[in-house]
Amino acid sequence: PPHSSPYEDRSGSSRDCTQRSSEQAPPAAQYCARSRVTQQALIDTWRHYNPTAVAEGTWSQYEWRCRVHRVNRVHRLPTSPFSHMSQPAVVLVGPQRHHPTVVEVVQSLGLSGPYGLVTAGWESREAEEQALRQAVGGTWRNLGLFQRHQTLCAQDTALAEALNRRQDKLRALQSLYRLRLARAVSAARQLMSLEGDRSLLEPERADAIEAVRALDRHHLSRVAAIRRASDLEIAATPHPLLEQMRRELKQLVMDVEAVYIAGGHVAVLLNRLRLFDLEAVLRHKLVITWSAGAMALSELIVLFHDSPPQGPGNAEVLDRGLGLFRGVLPLPHGSARLNLSDPMRVRLLSARFSDMRPVLLDPTRRLDWVAPNWQTYAGVQLLSVTGTVENWTST
Repeated sequence: PPHSSPYEDRSGSSRDCTQRSSEQAPPAAQYCARSRVTQQALIDTWRHYNPTAVAEGTWSQYEWRCRVHRVNRVHRLPTSPFSHMSQPAVVLVGPQRHHPTVVEVVQSLGLSGPYGLVTAGWESREAEEQALRQAVGGTWRNLGLFQRHQTLCAQDTALAEALNRRQDKLRALQSLYRLRLARAVSAARQLMSLEGDRSLLEPERADAIEAVRALDRHHLSRVAAIRRASDLEIAATPHPLLEQMRRELKQLVMDVEAVYIAGGHVAVLLNRLRLFDLEAVLRHKLVITWSAGAMALSELIVLFHDSPPQGPGNAEVLDRGLGLFRGVLPLPHGSARLNLSDPMRVRLLSARFSDMRPVLLDPTRRLDWVAPNWQTYAGVQLLSVTGTVENWTST
């Protein structure tokens, strides 16, 4: 729920290059055509790894060939985006507790293990993964991020104090943001509920929604600043045990066929994934995730619940996620937690995050991220700016 102290953790469309002949095409399009990688996807991915990369027009034919090869190898960009033979980079599935579907995913992808498992979001119940092990079979290696964090903080008190100071600041900042958000969202809802001259109302409604979006962006910038300052503070002092654990975890992930990331407390999970520097190595692996795990791997983490125990709630931006996939805002248990019968609330939430697809990640649902596209399966629904819930069918 939005008001349950999430920081209580202490301790695009692309230009297709394949339609031009190789004789007429420049080097960029030529090598994209041969590998069937969209040019913009190649540029975006390479610049993510190398922000100082030279401009597209200055790359030689040899450089383009090398970059196409690396993007294909690291991100598994498919020869045909929605071919059943294409290997996804990330698979999002619905909550697993009462409707386990990971076995079907394993069978459909022909996986045999070994598997890595992240259950840090379960906190003290991290080791209770027997049901998942028995259902899927094969060899499993729980990364034990929660327990490693506990051990680390017990032995490195300076690091523990730095992490706690950061969490105190983030918690306080979230409270300030929540106070401002309540007023901004209330104004937007009141304007959306009014009836009258649309030529007068629509510009005011749009501006009110933009005010909420601006507040979200401001909050994210403040969160990022706190994290940067904390990271610099931690990096200024050697932490041998932390570095040792990071090396061990990187090797563990490299040695498995796929990594499963379960749900639980999203802030606890995100903090440990970041602390142990797992983002880069996870980009080289197939990741199957659900619930809070899907939220932590997304570009943006949004806490939402229209009817929490403490009263009506507003969706809150928490932080940036690891960004292992793009364009989707996962809403686990969305049909249960959102009042989908209220078009105004649906419209406001969808318009607020209009640069992404707000997807109801309900039980038995599945989406595959095959960069740079999504493949959806039966029953996947998303929120529309018209205030309705629509089926999403990939083409």
